[in-house]
Amino acid sequence: MRINKYISEAGKASRRGADKLVEAGRVTINGKRAAIGSQVEPGDEVRVDGNHIFVARNYVYIALNKPVGITSTTEKGVKG
Repeated sequence: MRINKYISEAGKASRRGADKLVEAGRVTINGKRAAIGSQVEPGDEVRVDGNHIFVARNYVYIALNKPVGITSTTEKGVKG
């Protein structure tokens, strides 16, 4: 995944903010200075200002069963 998305998903900055961190030379991938568009692979060590950051992969799955005859919509005027 691209470095700006990785930093964003880690909660350190927005994607545009992450681009600014990379441009300022504050981001490293496996000890090497990152560039705009650098790719982060599984197992890579990403640091911002020397602090290790990571993306937690905790997924939540929600299963929903809607009863027959119930209408779900955001359209006004539709009645269920």
